[in-house]
Amino acid sequence: MLFNVFFFVATLLHYSTACSEIPAADVLWSSGSSDSVLSITVDAIGCYNIKVQETLWFVSGPVELVVNGVLHSNLDKDNSLTKVSTSHSQGSDAVGTFQEYSITWGIANNEKIFQTTFVAYTSGTSVAFTQKFLTEIDGFNVTYPGTANSWGTPSSGFPTFDATGKALLGAKSNGLGYVSYGEIGRPRFGVFPTGFKSGGNEEDGVPLALLDPTSKNAAMLSPSAGFYDTVFGTVSSDEGVHLRCGVIGSALKVPQNFETQVLLHVSTPPAGKKYSGMRNSIMGWGSTLLRKYNKQRAPADVNVQVERLGFSTVGHYFYGIEKGMTAEQTLISVNKVARSQGLHFGYFLIDSFWYKEGDVPCPNGSTAPGYSGTWRWDDTIARDTMMFPSGLKELSSSLNAPFAMHMGLWVGAKNTAAGPPPYAKNESWGWVVEDTASLPDPSKAGSPLFWDWLFSQMSSNNLTVYKLDHSQQQMPQMQLLLNHVGNTEAWLRHMAVAAHKYGVQKQYGGHISSGFLHSVTLPNADHARVSDDYIPGYERKSGACNTANPDYGPSVSAKGNVLLGFETLYPWAVGLRPYKDAFFSGNQTWGKTTCLQGTSPYTKPEWWGIQETFPELQVVVSALTAGPVASGDGVGDINANLVKTTCMQDGILLKPDRPAFALESSWHDMIFGKGTGEITETYTSMSGNGNNYTWHYVLSAACKAAQNVSNDDLDIPKSSEPIVAWKRQYGDSFTPLSSNTSFKRFATPSSLILPLPAQSEEGWGFYTLWKTAPVTCDGKGWTLLGETDKIVSVSKQRFSNFTCDCQADSPTLQLVLRGSPGEQVNLSFLSPASVLINKVYTVGDSGIVPVTLP
Repeated sequence: MLFNVFFFVATLLHYSTACSEIPAADVLWSSGSSDSVLSITVDAIGCYNIKVQETLWFVSGPVELVVNGVLHSNLDKDNSLTKVSTSHSQGSDAVGTFQEYSITWGIANNEKIFQTTFVAYTSGTSVAFTQKFLTEIDGFNVTYPGTANSWGTPSSGFPTFDATGKALLGAKSNGLGYVSYGEIGRPRFGVFPTGFKSGGNEEDGVPLALLDPTSKNAAMLSPSAGFYDTVFGTVSSDEGVHLRCGVIGSALKVPQNFETQVLLHVSTPPAGKKYSGMRNSIMGWGSTLLRKYNKQRAPADVNVQVERLGFSTVGHYFYGIEKGMTAEQTLISVNKVARSQGLHFGYFLIDSFWYKEGDVPCPNGSTAPGYSGTWRWDDTIARDTMMFPSGLKELSSSLNAPFAMHMGLWVGAKNTAAGPPPYAKNESWGWVVEDTASLPDPSKAGSPLFWDWLFSQMSSNNLTVYKLDHSQQQMPQMQLLLNHVGNTEAWLRHMAVAAHKYGVQKQYGGHISSGFLHSVTLPNADHARVSDDYIPGYERKSGACNTANPDYGPSVSAKGNVLLGFETLYPWAVGLRPYKDAFFSGNQTWGKTTCLQGTSPYTKPEWWGIQETFPELQVVVSALTAGPVASGDGVGDINANLVKTTCMQDGILLKPDRPAFALESSWHDMIFGKGTGEITETYTSMSGNGNNYTWHYVLSAACKAAQNVSNDDLDIPKSSEPIVAWKRQYGDSFTPLSSNTSFKRFATPSSLILPLPAQSEEGWGFYTLWKTAPVTCDGKGWTLLGETDKIVSVSKQRFSNFTCDCQADSPTLQLVLRGSPGEQVNLSFLSPASVLINKVYTVGDSGIVPVTLP
């Protein structure tokens, strides 16, 4: 009955009054002024308006709360949510100083049940909205049992915003565009509210980016506390549609004093701009969250997976092994051949096959059944005879590298004939076993004890990163998580804190978007997969593995795994290094690899018999994400020369300062349905002699029309040095530049134009990569072009102490080059006379080489 009652109320609400634009005479409380980026006004009944640079963006909807299955509101015909009292104060927190205004609400039998608070920061760029439950609320849930749909439907509302066009939100003409985020932070674009949360049950609607097509100002709206318990959704009433932000609708009750918070942020326009823009506001919003939780963006050396070249079993050996070999022997063979080619893998990513999430191949050609999830996750299951019979620690020693290891959905009572995980037998760990999933109860003392034990065991076997996957499936399959606020957050926190205690970092695999937000509270959440899994999704005919007539399939490449310009900004804003899943760098030899099919249209490995169409694009995009880079090639199949373009000789990755993002103009085009392809840019900057020098990288692929990139897209300061630019295209050799290289020279940044060609649908991966370099001494000095045989030619991993002397008759340039002893580094320069100079430097035992020109 609760479902029927609330579904009717939630989809056809009736109000006796509605909020609108508030006249100045009716303002009861306000913050901000005509000079503020954000300003807010509140009236006597609790309606509020929000303006961005004096333009009305938001008119509020009602304050809403479900109690005992009934929705109460300050605007309904019975005025069933009644204002009891108000208060205002000032204060400060990690974000900054603020003014706040609180309204306490009651219903018939309880004077004080709910409190809503506006927190307006004096910076004028952020407003927070806090919900506090003053008593325990029963009957809060939309349905029972809980479902992913009810979880994503909030049962409280503050803030709420009208979406019928009373302000820019929902306006029929020039209304706000939006970007919302689904699984793994995958963006969806549109004009609000059309299509919002239309992509699947796992969507929580957060964060929500909004863009004014006229002013180009942008805002970010997201939870800033209670990250897994706060969701956004659209609700219909006789007044139309409004956006509701509140607590998950699958919770049976909300405890007394429970709080959650939503943050609205609009950044100050950057220098030289009159508008905040998408990239600037998203980065400013992320910086605000990081400041609130005292966390920094992950540095380039935060862990071995981020810092060094790795090998991933997502690819050639995703549920496949070399014929006649165990998985252990297969990985040792991969490593041996790679080492002989001069490649040094800093870690090995072992995906879900190691604990038999699914059926796995055996060396004799047979199949061992899987558990349909995570049944056991320790060295005991790893020692299976077809897997790693010597054990994880011995294998790590043989590989001379630690592990990043996949963890998936923990099975329940009915996933497998083996029953629930064996750990559930230990009563002290407090496991809750449901039909299709299980976990130690996060609300009990045994939960942190279990995760502490597990990571103490696994860290002793050289685990360095756990890749948490399928949490977007674990959550909606467990009433333990759906029905109780705080449980999802506590589960993931207990895991992360225990792992951190033993030096183990967290990588996000499959997850709901809230996971990225929650990462700001975790000590070891550093990087996240933002691409699709590196699997082709290619369906085969029956008998595809028949060795007499194998179905080798086509050459394929998935755009969702490599066109990531819109996927990298959100995670980086909240401090996470984005990860493009593994790649094939060379042609794969499939005759030596096991193949399983059964009744499925997919083989194991799914790539079996298939080649990657655009391996070079895969590698280039991986390098420009500034996150992990991992080969998934088979034994002897790696293109070592191509992979070496991403790293130093010892495997340390050469990175730009930040991930490559889609251009600001591209965000506008995608949101309003005019996107024509992908153009991303990133940079490396170094300071010297009081100046900041910047080297840019601009990549285009899958462009339906030719386009030009100008300095409006790169934001190089007008006072910067003259610029030289050159390009490489798919298939060009990775070698030092030659006298035939065509350079474009720009006397000022404002004159910069980089032409980018269109690609055909068949050749969408034939990229163009432009690189730029500053000409020192106002165009009269030396130009460091860098390691032009690498994808990122100039990086902080390779160079430091960059200085130039422009006072002398003959300008000089000095820097320090880093590398491993014996490494030979090719550097290219342009002399003050614009003559190309290539030099080879050999790194000595100290690991550094001082460089002086001339």
